[in-house]
Amino acid sequence: MFSIKVDGQKLSFQTTCKAAGMQKDAAEQICQLCYEKTQKHIAGFKAVKQLESPNM
Repeated sequence: MFSIKVDGQKLSFQTTCKAAGMQKDAAEQICQLCYEKTQKHIAGFKAVKQLESPNM
């Protein structure tokens, strides 16, 4: 399981070995990929939000 904090809230990623074809390494990789993709979306969302800010 991987966990990150986003705006003060905990966000966790979890998958089971069974869902990953009984392969622990595959389950870990799925969690890592979910984490990386979420980080990219969060960064993109913050960039768009900053562009829309009336303080610019």
